[in-house]
Amino acid sequence: MKKRSQEKWWENWKLQEDITDLIYLTKHPPKKDISQEALNKSPAHIKATPEDLHNGLFEQLMTGGVAFKNTQNPIHLFEAFLRAHEAGLYPPMWALNYIAKVFTFYHEEQGTKSLDDLFGLKPGKGQTPLYKKDREELRDQRLCRDVYLLNTLFNFTIDDAANMAARRLQDNPNWDKTGLKLIAISEDTIKDRYHKKWKEIYRRLDTEEDLRMTKEEKIEFLKIFPEDSFPTKPGKTFKEIIEKIMV
Repeated sequence: MKKRSQEKWWENWKLQEDITDLIYLTKHPPKKDISQEALNKSPAHIKATPEDLHNGLFEQLMTGGVAFKNTQNPIHLFEAFLRAHEAGLYPPMWALNYIAKVFTFYHEEQGTKSLDDLFGLKPGKGQTPLYKKDREELRDQRLCRDVYLLNTLFNFTIDDAANMAARRLQDNPNWDKTGLKLIAISEDTIKDRYHKKWKEIYRRLDTEEDLRMTKEEKIEFLKIFPEDSFPTKPGKTFKEIIEKIMV
């Protein structure tokens, strides 16, 4: 391609890109309440189907993270922003406000402070790297969720449930897919973190619908735990629990 042709192609492509960006510029949602009628007329309004609302994406974006509302976690910010963009959605306002706040500080300081520091991406001396810390938190969240469900749905004691959760992790050598070299944690650590943090979180967030498993779903859930991790107490072995569910 000749140089002039290349330049012309680039100009046309850039012009098309600019036009596309201009077409899709959208005003922010109003800070005050908006009526349903006005919302329906908004060019940015999306008429979500029940399937959209239950696929988890909308809830995750609006609550500020993959798990729970935490607008101080930059990883949740990145994930929400990228997932919204990938899905063709306007990023949630909490994410834009977060970015604007950081950019404001950066601009006011005239670039003398790094964005890593302002976003909180750089751990202090002796602190766990941000992504590793976040994935450890996710590991704890999932293990404590197991404890909560085992205790709530099947009446296992917290001690027994924590042991089952720890054994599930230990018996699956390939559980860590992050590449961050996370380690399995002990039964006592799971129990301690459950009581100190996750127990109240799950009690506060769960509804009857969250705990309403079918017989098949209960059986599949129990199958993820090693059979010999079940208590040897009468009525609590794997076989006995399954028999109770099937009645």
